[in-house]
Amino acid sequence: MDTQHDEHHTAADTNQLEQERDEWKDKYLRAKAEFDNARKRLETRYASQALQEKKRFLLDMLPVVDNLQRALQHANSDTDALRSGVEMTLKIFIEKLESHGVHTIDALGKPFDPNLHEAVGYLDSTDYAPGYVAQVEQSGYTLDEELLRPARVLVVANPIDK
Repeated sequence: MDTQHDEHHTAADTNQLEQERDEWKDKYLRAKAEFDNARKRLETRYASQALQEKKRFLLDMLPVVDNLQRALQHANSDTDALRSGVEMTLKIFIEKLESHGVHTIDALGKPFDPNLHEAVGYLDSTDYAPGYVAQVEQSGYTLDEELLRPARVLVVANPIDK
């Protein structure tokens, strides 16, 4: 009889131990899942913060490009050396921006796109159809395919007969 009692007792102990094991395993899996989720949330948050910091830095740099472009627009032929120096500086600066994922929006002669362009005025043109960008007042930029700053443009309102 003792053998039966021991077997019954052993079976009950085994069931209880298996149940406790399953509970601990469940607790472990839940804790692991919570930890993994917290890690993923932190990674996402840090990546987002890094992107925002990069955008803020790059937005601070864009006026440098704007001013170099303005200097080139207003340089006359007597200042060839100055013009050449500004052109080289602008070229290098744009290359450095591109190496960080910043690209100039090609707007001139393209249909106006409010997702990429900011219309600052309208004009009549013989070169472009209505609704097309006829002049770029300030270059626009994307950062890794995301709009960093829209191009400020003049859009054709009415065509002029040639």
